[in-house]
Amino acid sequence: MRVLLVEDEARIVDFVARGLTEQGDAVDVAPDGDEALQWTDVAEFDVLVLDVMLPGLDGIQVCRTLRKKGLGTPTLMLTARDAVPPVSRVPSARAVPPRLE
Repeated sequence: MRVLLVEDEARIVDFVARGLTEQGDAVDVAPDGDEALQWTDVAEFDVLVLDVMLPGLDGIQVCRTLRKKGLGTPTLMLTARDAVPPVSRVPSARAVPPRLE
């Protein structure tokens, strides 16, 4: 699989990218929302791993922009927040809200 990892913290990038590449996935990294949008203009990805809290455009804004462009790539949202983002923000990005059990 080809994965776009959008994350600005180096240690998280290293950890996630290492795990994905060990499983045979190809990983491209964007450190911010603007670069993520540039990557999606020039390459196709099987999945996006998108941090919610990014410099510049946050992950929800990036997801919303991609959905408006018609890009339906499955997207996993990461967050360091101690609570899930308000569900009212996620559907507007047309992402599936997390299921809490």
